[in-house]
Amino acid sequence: MSKNNIKQKDLIVFAIYLGLLCSLIAVILSALLVCKHSGVCVSSLGCTIDGVDGCHQLGNSEHSKIAIPFLGIGIPIAWFGFSYYAILFSLFLRLLLKPKNPALGLIAGIIVFGLIYDLYLAYLNFFILLTPCLLCLYTYICQLIIFFITIWLYFSPNYKTMVQNSSLTSIWDDIKASRLAIGGAIIVILLYILIISLSASQNHNEHKNHSNNDDSSASEVLPIKKTASILRELRVLKKANLSTKGLKSYIGEKDAYVEVHEFIDFRCPHCRVGSNFLKKMAKRWPGRLKIYVRYFPLDSACNPLLKGESRGKQSCKGAWAAYCSAAKPYYNLFVSQLFDFQTSRTPINELSLKTLTESLDGNWNKKKACMNSAEANRAVQKDIRDAKKIKVSATPTIVIADRILPAGIPDKKWFIRTLDALVLEKEGPSAIREYKGRK
Repeated sequence: MSKNNIKQKDLIVFAIYLGLLCSLIAVILSALLVCKHSGVCVSSLGCTIDGVDGCHQLGNSEHSKIAIPFLGIGIPIAWFGFSYYAILFSLFLRLLLKPKNPALGLIAGIIVFGLIYDLYLAYLNFFILLTPCLLCLYTYICQLIIFFITIWLYFSPNYKTMVQNSSLTSIWDDIKASRLAIGGAIIVILLYILIISLSASQNHNEHKNHSNNDDSSASEVLPIKKTASILRELRVLKKANLSTKGLKSYIGEKDAYVEVHEFIDFRCPHCRVGSNFLKKMAKRWPGRLKIYVRYFPLDSACNPLLKGESRGKQSCKGAWAAYCSAAKPYYNLFVSQLFDFQTSRTPINELSLKTLTESLDGNWNKKKACMNSAEANRAVQKDIRDAKKIKVSATPTIVIADRILPAGIPDKKWFIRTLDALVLEKEGPSAIREYKGRK
């Protein structure tokens, strides 16, 4: 064998080792993501950008799961990533132990699919999420290295010479030849899923046992020394620059200094949960929280940002009716009961709105006239324009202290700590004394 051939062989073996190493690193990184998204791992090591844990934020967003519509569930993408890289690792290991085995064809097939899907995930990570997930970024880098290694090996004449005596040529033969490696990877994946699932279940039970209400973490106020670090996490988020001039639809005290904007749709179940949570937070710090209810009806009949046919104007009618109740003393109760239509499966129409208004001692004829007025439409359109300005993509979207949170219900523990920090920044130790006095 010539020196040149020996060097080429060494280079091929080195490339396989490098692919094995990169796939192992990716397995570890994706395993950490699974652990974080399952709530088992709480460390922010390697995930923090300016005090914000991007991996944790991804886990709490709608982009962290692949929806299975006919089952009504979402499977975390991190599970797919872990499984994908575990199989790649097993195939590279097989390739290293038996280079003449053409498992490379199988690796090449799945790596192309993986790269295309990672490009889509990278788009979500850097253009949709407010704070990128750093662990995800590291897996993208591993993916690129593995891709280039695989393509180089696949088209290398020297590698082809090494396997030319093999009788295995088809993808199916590749799979059969690698069945031991793939089987081992699947066993590892299943064991890891079992361990994480049991740990997550245990954490959930512990959380449940320590909770006497919906928010166990609400029992203690954030220590003053942590105020600055928590507010750094908040203020790294994108600024909204929303004006409150002319806004009438709010819950809380007129002079409250912590302002929250909540973009909602009355037919949205998550908006109902989010709205109830915010009201609990207003009770945690009475007089400090002012919640502006901003209307973003998910119906093209009144929302020009949406396309498609109208959904019967239920969301529009809910927004108009709520706006026309804004100056009334029963506004808070009206909003709550309008959300409760979801539980009773009551449609939002003139009959149900009339019944609700009259049950709260409201004048239905005046409200109906208001709902049909240009004023109500202008108010809702102003909220929609503000939603467009801050790029609202889903409801609920919450803005606190002029910082835009990721769409959906915010992480409760994080929100409580952030609210505490905003109050403590303003009032200092006196707020803690007042809180303990109430409790």
